[in-house]
Amino acid sequence: MPNRIIKESILTSPTINVLTVYGERHFFRLLLVVDDYGCFEATPPVIRGKCYPLQERIKVNHIIEWYVELEEKGVIGFWQQDGRVWGVFLNFEKHNSKYSVTEDGKVTKHRRKTPIPPAEFLPVFAKFSHSLPNPNPNPNPNPNPEENISAQNSVLHESFGSVLKDKIKTYLSRVAAKNKSGVITESRRRTLLNELFNSRERCKNDEIFGYALDQSIGRDACNIGYIDAIIKNKKTLKPSEGRVYHAPLEIS
Repeated sequence: MPNRIIKESILTSPTINVLTVYGERHFFRLLLVVDDYGCFEATPPVIRGKCYPLQERIKVNHIIEWYVELEEKGVIGFWQQDGRVWGVFLNFEKHNSKYSVTEDGKVTKHRRKTPIPPAEFLPVFAKFSHSLPNPNPNPNPNPNPEENISAQNSVLHESFGSVLKDKIKTYLSRVAAKNKSGVITESRRRTLLNELFNSRERCKNDEIFGYALDQSIGRDACNIGYIDAIIKNKKTLKPSEGRVYHAPLEIS
């Protein structure tokens, strides 16, 4: 990302100064991944990797919690498009230069690589306001942890978009069916959703990723190793060969 010029007026901004230390820290880290229009991909697992690459203690649920604060305080507007979550700093040009600086010191403005924000924003994360971070470094356990995780899972699930979202719902139900109880905990659901999200990111092709999901569901092999194998074989298939490669697990 380009180097960013931040105006000193941000130090006395009423909006920024009502943030918690967690929200403010996240705010400044996000400034390093925005484009010259104040926009960025806000999908929680993506931001966790970009903004906290060496901090394994930071989890996706932390990102969502800090988003709640930034959205409720009117700092960032979020919207969903093309199966991803996007964000824009609502007062970007007030405290930041709309231009960036290259490594050799030249001021420039790059072309837009993010979608244009909508005219109005609907709540994306603010509805999970009960998940705000606890400033106590050793907080007491949340009395309703599954409820909070369920809310976070809903955000992750929605980020896949309408087509993939339905496939993933079926995938998760197949995984649950293999348990004696016929259900999976919200913690387990979050693990599965994160696995699927990361697999999709590695694949970088929703058509192939959707195909792999269909194969895993159709062959009752709903596990991430099988999906990754299908994706790998699908990508290595040469059109001229005229035949379909299958993952080893497909051989009965």
